[in-house]
Amino acid sequence: MERIPTQLFKWRGIADDGRAVTGLSMAEDEHVLLQQLEDQEIILTKARSIRRLQLLDTKSLSFLMKRLATLLNAGLPIDASLELLYEQAPSKLKAVLVRLLHCIKTGLSLSESLRPHLSRRQQYLIHIIRIGEDSGKLVVLLNALATQKEKQVLASRRLKRALAYPSLILVVSIAVMILLLKTVVPQFEKSYAALGGALPNYTQLTLDISSWLEQHGGTLLITLLSVYAVALVLHRTVATFRYITSYISLRLPLCGSLRRSYFQSFFAGTLGLAYQAGVPIDKVMQWLPSATQD
Repeated sequence: MERIPTQLFKWRGIADDGRAVTGLSMAEDEHVLLQQLEDQEIILTKARSIRRLQLLDTKSLSFLMKRLATLLNAGLPIDASLELLYEQAPSKLKAVLVRLLHCIKTGLSLSESLRPHLSRRQQYLIHIIRIGEDSGKLVVLLNALATQKEKQVLASRRLKRALAYPSLILVVSIAVMILLLKTVVPQFEKSYAALGGALPNYTQLTLDISSWLEQHGGTLLITLLSVYAVALVLHRTVATFRYITSYISLRLPLCGSLRRSYFQSFFAGTLGLAYQAGVPIDKVMQWLPSATQD
């Protein structure tokens, strides 16, 4: 089998009628790209290699699978479907479609072509699409996957909306507390000092906190940001840390119950989809947990 080029080029050129044209093409190097464009009667003026693979988000996957299923159902071969889809797709998807089309033309299946563009959570799609290719149910399963992704986008949007109001209240409360510590509480200290009386214990404690924050607030902020950055790295790289943080987040008031409902819905929907595809339950349970990792 022909070796698949690893370079995607974004290029600019001039067509034979003098028009400025741009595009995306797969080629082994710039010399091969130049020859390809010359065959199309295009003079290459600028080319840039795009080496980073783009991962498909949920919304892009829904768009891709829905449109691809429609074109395949109309009787078009998969390479022609991808070429038509390239013309309809938003600009952020075009690079992925060029890579997919090239992989398909070199003999790879759709499932294998998609693999580099799916995140760890989305790798379960490879198993379902491969089953669809082997069983002849690819169109049915692509439609089902697109519907699942649409529901997932809607559920995620609702979850964000549900958490937006409590988050806003928390931010406003913190801002009001800082304002009180900076402006209102010091006035009490001056008033009590003018009267010659001692401050109440709670008021004195509040003033001490205000003074400490004024002196060490910058250090505290840097420390918190550093801790957050370290926690983020650990969450991505250490499975035990990820398990602990997920365990805690799923048991938080309000947002914990919302997140549990979201993951339960996703788990049940994916399990049903895999069953529809004919995937044995034992195999589903092997790769489905990675799809629900927090």
